[in-house]
Amino acid sequence: MDNSLLKADIFFFVSTISLAVLSLLLMIGMLYVLSILRTIKQISKTAKTGAETVVEGIQDAKSEFARDGFVPETILSIFKKLYHKKPKNKKIN
Repeated sequence: MDNSLLKADIFFFVSTISLAVLSLLLMIGMLYVLSILRTIKQISKTAKTGAETVVEGIQDAKSEFARDGFVPETILSIFKKLYHKKPKNKKIN
């Protein structure tokens, strides 16, 4: 009877330690997943800002082409505006 009780104690001790280790590994893994999700959020905000800039540039180009017609100076001025345009939100959380 003592032998089986000792085996049960050893089993519960080992299973408790393994559960604690697995829980710790799971928490570390979730921290990495959260870090990846934050990075994806930052990338999507940057892409959204870039897309808005491109849309504004296309709208400017349309209006300038409608007003002046196809002139090489118009094309250069559009690219200069896009190049010198500052992002609206510099800080991304």
